[in-house]
Amino acid sequence: MDGIDKLVDGYKNFYQRYFVDNDEVYKKLARYGQSPLAAVIACSDSRADPSIITGAEPGEMFVIRNVANLVPPYQPDGETYHGTSAALEFATNILQIKNVIVFGHSKCAGIRALIENGYTHHEKSFVDSWMNIAVDVKREIIHHHPHLDKEGQAHICEKKAIEKSLQNLLTFPWIAEKIAKGELTLHGWHFDIEHGQLFRFDKKMDIWVEL
Repeated sequence: MDGIDKLVDGYKNFYQRYFVDNDEVYKKLARYGQSPLAAVIACSDSRADPSIITGAEPGEMFVIRNVANLVPPYQPDGETYHGTSAALEFATNILQIKNVIVFGHSKCAGIRALIENGYTHHEKSFVDSWMNIAVDVKREIIHHHPHLDKEGQAHICEKKAIEKSLQNLLTFPWIAEKIAKGELTLHGWHFDIEHGQLFRFDKKMDIWVEL
């Protein structure tokens, strides 16, 4: 069985579960629309699917995936394409979602590329340009932890990049306004792929704690 056959079989199982055995789930979603519990900025990495990790049901999670689960700063230039920013605007302004989670993970290839000075060797790399969102985080880590190897620096960078994205979320005026009014809460989560542990960032204590 090749990869596509496995996905087709997976669809058949999905169809059996949600449209044969329990068709009310999607009938309600079609009739009433979506009201997700949270918007999640997650990594594109195939090993860290936030819906699977949290056991979310259809309609419960609005997932925005990109390389290294980064949030860019607010840049209303009107000329470039802003996929993550547009999805955030839709989630918070249109759907009125009350929670936004930046959902990172261990062994992130995007973060490792950042630490190792690039993913490719050509000048017009989309990945390298995207990862520059967190380049100041990389510089800080290398400055404060020069004794660590690349893997150790990348591990720290994974969490610090989440903290950077939380800061960038505050540059979006409507997000800052909703937080000030108590209408929106930001969360930073990090999933350890090898051990299955999920950590959250405690902003008040400035530490990461296991959920």
